[in-house]
Amino acid sequence: MAFRMAFGSELTRQHAATTIIESCIELGPHAQRGSITTVSWQKSPRARMNDDASKLSAQQPGDARAAFLAAMRKVAATISLVTTRENGSAHGMTATAISSLSADPPAILVCIKRSASIHGPLCRVKWFCVNLLGEQHEALFKEFTARQGAGRFAVGEWADGPNRLPCLTDATATLICYLDQQVDYGTHTICIARVDSVTLAGSPRPLLYQDGGSGGFAPLRRDAPAPGWTLGNIIYPVGDMPRAIAFYRDVVGLKLKFQDGNEWAAFDFLGTTLALEHRVMDDEAAHRIKVGLKVSHDLEALVDKLSRSGATVAPIRRGAHERTTTLTDPDGNRTMLYAPLSRSEA
Repeated sequence: MAFRMAFGSELTRQHAATTIIESCIELGPHAQRGSITTVSWQKSPRARMNDDASKLSAQQPGDARAAFLAAMRKVAATISLVTTRENGSAHGMTATAISSLSADPPAILVCIKRSASIHGPLCRVKWFCVNLLGEQHEALFKEFTARQGAGRFAVGEWADGPNRLPCLTDATATLICYLDQQVDYGTHTICIARVDSVTLAGSPRPLLYQDGGSGGFAPLRRDAPAPGWTLGNIIYPVGDMPRAIAFYRDVVGLKLKFQDGNEWAAFDFLGTTLALEHRVMDDEAAHRIKVGLKVSHDLEALVDKLSRSGATVAPIRRGAHERTTTLTDPDGNRTMLYAPLSRSEA
């Protein structure tokens, strides 16, 4: 089923766009007055009659543009690589201005700056591919963005898809699209595209772009927050530095921030430092440094996670005021984990 959208005159489109902008900034029924700062470019007749809308302060054009750009930097969106091929040459760009339009028929919107090198080829060929990126593609995203032309396809694993479109083989999702209609607005072209086919991969986490940087997504867990620890600066003696680094990096999950050959290593943990010092392990080293880490939430979940990762964790003991356990690393260093009893447990 082909998808068709009819557009009216230029005047009608401008009026509709103005109405949509003003509808977005109207205060909701439960909003507090003065709780948001808005910028008004133009008012529709309905907005002029609205007492609340008439109180919105108009800014100078330069201020309005800066405010708009600052607001848009707060919008997080999945990073995609949009690709096409014309006369054997591959073209591509990074994009976040992509959104779902319709499920019946499947269709998306892609906004492309008219000065972009891909704009002409895509509009002429009409077939293009949207490759959605995951967290594992952060380095690829930066390299792809830094390069130009065909050099962008020298990074990443690419294969020819339908119509010889460049498809990223390990993209979290690949959408083969056909440009059905296009509308020029401002500096961009709004491409209305029919989705011809979709290929899904197993990567669950998208690569997001927000406020000038890229990052991952972590769901909020209000019912069971991730355990939080309080840790001071400590030094552990270790006999096998590579083994110790692998343990704290791969099993415990700390971030290695410094390593001095086989002598020292330091891990960042919630803004504090866990340091490893290489020492000759003899009988006198049986006395290990013992440190207490306060777990602010679910101690049982943390112990279960560490045990499943292969760590040696003692059974949890319950005292008068707290629950405790001991984590032992491959060199015999022991760390006490404890969590205060809740009011219902005390």
